[in-house]
Amino acid sequence: RVLSVGPKGWQMSINFGQVEAHKDGERRYIYRFRNMPAFLDTVTLGVLEGAIRMTGERGSYRIARRDIGDRDIEIRW
Repeated sequence: RVLSVGPKGWQMSINFGQVEAHKDGERRYIYRFRNMPAFLDTVTLGVLEGAIRMTGERGSYRIARRDIGDRDIEIRW
C-alpha cells in the first residue's frame, strides 16, 4: 500500500515534475519520474528503500535513465 500512495508525497513536497506508480505484478512496482531534473538516483532511491524496509522485506531496484529529467525505477521485493 505504501508504494501505491508514494507519488502523493512527491507532489506535496515539490512543485515540478510528475511521479506515477504502476503495480506491475504481485511484488513489483514501476515508479515513473518525468520532467524532474533532480538527483533521483540517491535521494529517491533511499526513500523507496526505506518504504520497503519498513515492511520487513528486502528489495531490489533498477533505474532506467530516459534523459536528464526522466527516469523509471523498478522495485521488486
